[in-house]
Amino acid sequence: MGSIGSTDHIMSKRIEKATGVEFNVVSFKQTVEANTALLGGHIDFTIGNPSELVGQIEAGKVRPIAVLTEKRLPYFPNVPTLKEAGLDLSFAQIRGIWGTKEMPDDVVKYLETAFKKITQTESWKKYLQDEMVLDRFMGHDEFKKWLEKDMKALENDMKELGLMKKK
Repeated sequence: MGSIGSTDHIMSKRIEKATGVEFNVVSFKQTVEANTALLGGHIDFTIGNPSELVGQIEAGKVRPIAVLTEKRLPYFPNVPTLKEAGLDLSFAQIRGIWGTKEMPDDVVKYLETAFKKITQTESWKKYLQDEMVLDRFMGHDEFKKWLEKDMKALENDMKELGLMKKK
């Protein structure tokens, strides 16, 4: 797993909470260190991005157990989601476009339209396939609502992990 407080750490704690099991969490500075430990048999499992392990998966050295996304990944159609495996959990690793608080609404709308058009291009589709990520475009309003909800959940996780002071 990645470092303490990382999304990998948070998801491992969510899985612990949902199942009642307790993992012996081993923290690594970099994902490559966790993957090396997995391949060497020093840890039993890790949580990470599929694109980081696809070569090892294809070589039969690593077995994907479940994906954390809401729906199955088209790159691994036979790998269930956590929900399909019986855990009501999912996690979205987002990428966003950020602007200043003072950005005028017309500029936000312009950029939103431009980025939406980008998601229709062949180069965007190639990027999605190369990086093994799902496409989900959200406009400003939808993204803001989603982010507020997600940040509240992450804040609760950080408090439960003792990494953020409770108010």
